[in-house]
Amino acid sequence: MIVSLKTSKIIAIEGAVCGGKTVLSRGLTANLSAVRLPEYMELLPLEHLAHGQILPPRQRFELFLSLDKYRLSNCQGCALYIFDRSILSIIAFEYSLQMMGHEVLELAGLLEYSKEAQSYVPDLVVTLNVEPSVQAQRWAARGNPMDSIFISPVFNQYFLSALLRMAALFGSYWIHATSLHPDNAARLIADSIAAIPIAHNRISYGHLIDAAFNHK
Repeated sequence: MIVSLKTSKIIAIEGAVCGGKTVLSRGLTANLSAVRLPEYMELLPLEHLAHGQILPPRQRFELFLSLDKYRLSNCQGCALYIFDRSILSIIAFEYSLQMMGHEVLELAGLLEYSKEAQSYVPDLVVTLNVEPSVQAQRWAARGNPMDSIFISPVFNQYFLSALLRMAALFGSYWIHATSLHPDNAARLIADSIAAIPIAHNRISYGHLIDAAFNHK
């Protein structure tokens, strides 16, 4: 059973591939006594990480929806959650693929997906960027089997621009940085999340999707 998080606060760690999100989310989990929801790629079966494989849109949708349901099934009504990526990444991912000429999930599909997660809109979003040279080194060190499109400068530009357009709707509840060490970030993030009232009027994913894809 998925527990409603309307009385909890949610921090989402977002940003570029190999940007330090997982290191930050794990460090913050310990520093802030929070519950961490693992990054999607930590949960993906190996067959979905084959080199060069980008799943068809509907299959992608069903896979990530099932992963989100699995992640959220571990929520037990705690006061603070840290999401290592969230549906914001899914929206930005689809936008970036569209801009690079790939077939993507129709907006109606994204809206369908978003309805499943509307109770889990983050209260605070932390977006990490990374220098291309550092990103490439980290990617190579991981021996990552995923398609290298995800570390291309063009993909990163589209991905981060979509995230930042969504950020505009969050106002002051968004932190953007090139890097954040967990120990140094804990106080900043703790002060930020403390200032946000519980169950404030959370933004709808429909508005976030409109913002991400509105690139005129």
